[in-house]
Amino acid sequence: MGGIKNIDHLGASDIYLANYNLSGEKQWVKILGSRGFDYGTTIALKDLDIYIIGDSSYGPGNIRNTDDKRVAFLQKLRFYQLLDSK
Repeated sequence: MGGIKNIDHLGASDIYLANYNLSGEKQWVKILGSRGFDYGTTIALKDLDIYIIGDSSYGPGNIRNTDDKRVAFLQKLRFYQLLDSK
């Protein structure tokens, strides 16, 4: 998986946000996802906020969508919180 080794997963496919230092060493990884298929389509940075837009086969609380349609999401992460979750 693209150099991210020994990382757990939440479902069939997940979204990984990782930070590496200048030497290429992993500093932290944040995993976003549900029990189903999750895809990140856009990432944006503004000040100390990271925004990830994507879609999922599960809704909030890992509830399976009964009509087999995907649910869009917007996830906001604070950069300083990611530093504390190494």
